[in-house]
Amino acid sequence: MSEGGDIMIPGRTCPIDYNLNGESFDRFDEDIMADTIYVVGGLYGNKEALDEILKMAKEESNLRIVFNGDAHWFDVDLEDFSYIENAIKNYDAIIGNVEAELISDRSEAGCGCSYPDSVDDGVVDRSNKIHSIMKKNIQKSKDMIDVLKRRKRTLTARVGDKRIAILHGDEKSLAGWGNSKENLQDADRLDEIGSWADKNSIDIVACTHTCAPIAVAFGEDCKTIDENNGEKRPDKTSDKILDVGEVDKLDKKVDKLDKEVDKLDKPDKKVVINNGASGMPNFINTNYGLLTRISKTKSDRAIYRYILGDVFIEAIPIEYDHDKFLKWFDEVWDNTSPASISYRDRIVYGGCDNVENCVRGFELVFD
Repeated sequence: MSEGGDIMIPGRTCPIDYNLNGESFDRFDEDIMADTIYVVGGLYGNKEALDEILKMAKEESNLRIVFNGDAHWFDVDLEDFSYIENAIKNYDAIIGNVEAELISDRSEAGCGCSYPDSVDDGVVDRSNKIHSIMKKNIQKSKDMIDVLKRRKRTLTARVGDKRIAILHGDEKSLAGWGNSKENLQDADRLDEIGSWADKNSIDIVACTHTCAPIAVAFGEDCKTIDENNGEKRPDKTSDKILDVGEVDKLDKKVDKLDKEVDKLDKPDKKVVINNGASGMPNFINTNYGLLTRISKTKSDRAIYRYILGDVFIEAIPIEYDHDKFLKWFDEVWDNTSPASISYRDRIVYGGCDNVENCVRGFELVFD
């Protein structure tokens, strides 16, 4: 049954057991701790993207990689599926709707994507067919299914003094679309997730699921230093020329007042970053995937960035071997297959949006 108790429509209806209201985000002792975290969502069985991510990881220190669901999609053969699983088993991972429906005994949820009405029926039908092929093959391996069953649905992490909720969909549902580009343009939705984040001591929400990237920074920023590139605000209390000692005293007063302002009951700045897809292109005329990087240091690879306190939140391109991936894809999926009809153009020509349209409050830092 669906969350509303109605008859389920495969690929459209959200199963009731996807509900995350019972998830606890206040177990601070379970937070993943790291200097840098990669959040990899929507890998979709792309072995070349996975290999590139692990290569990039060697350049980082004190790194944790979190695969936040839908690590599988095009890898419907057990051999390809196993390659992905054998590689990610040494890292943190949560379950996405693709994996959730692989371990489920039901068939009425289809792919479990819970597509909104804006998505064409043909896309939904083809996604259900892709998942059905995968499920038939993967359920032959009890060991593989057992691995997926042990996977959590959410994780929390901490980088510096910022706390991160790592989800697949949104804070309500495993396959929720509340963090889609369309929904995060709505002020009421931002208020909703901002209130949820405040209640659960969350500063950053890192998610995926919608296959389209969006990064939003919103809310009131209590801090008074960052606006001037880390410099203190100039004192404007007097036109009098002050000696060094007087300036020092005034600086200390300003610092004290700043700390008092920070204690006021105001909502902090929040960030929601949805990486779209790690295993497919996301933007027009590009052929790289995206991962979310949250770190104490900035990356020269970033294409957009937001700095929250001392923490850098960035979208990093995954510049995998495009030709090799496409060759493999075409060998698995012929041109009449549901995957080829739905995804091959995107793999070859890129997504359907520009980078500039997918950020709000973030700085574009690519060349």
